[in-house]
Amino acid sequence: MNERAYKMTYDFIAKFKYGKKIINLLNIIFTSLVYITYPLSLIILLLNKDQRIWKTILIPGISFILISVFRNIVDFPRPYEVYDIRPVIRKDSPGKSFPSRHVFSAFVIAGTLHNLWPGLGYILLTIASMIAILRVIGGVHFPRDVLFGAGSGILFSYIGWIFI
Repeated sequence: MNERAYKMTYDFIAKFKYGKKIINLLNIIFTSLVYITYPLSLIILLLNKDQRIWKTILIPGISFILISVFRNIVDFPRPYEVYDIRPVIRKDSPGKSFPSRHVFSAFVIAGTLHNLWPGLGYILLTIASMIAILRVIGGVHFPRDVLFGAGSGILFSYIGWIFI
């Protein structure tokens, strides 16, 4: 998206009385759903003495560390740093836009849990996709940030499930 597209998106959302609040609330709700589902899944695996708990811990954990190091090295700016725009989603920290760690985390968790419970995985993949859309229209990420975050999250979960 370019500066004009971000401004048009912001103006469209802002013209509704609760538009910005709804986008922020949806961002919080969808992100929270993923981050609540993950520890609950670990508890279920632990209670069932399911040995797959180790993969379910290690895949997102190792992946998160690797993507965080990569993100700190590349340190791409956020849309509101590049363009003269205000983000819909409240955020004021500079840099570290690429890849989106929210989107990456949601997709690596969804992909990992898909290997345990495919139905839950599909639900979480849908929620992760909504997070990606919200992060872009919210003005805190470029499309490349969320696409790379989603793709690498899926790839890390797939590779991790095979090799860990």
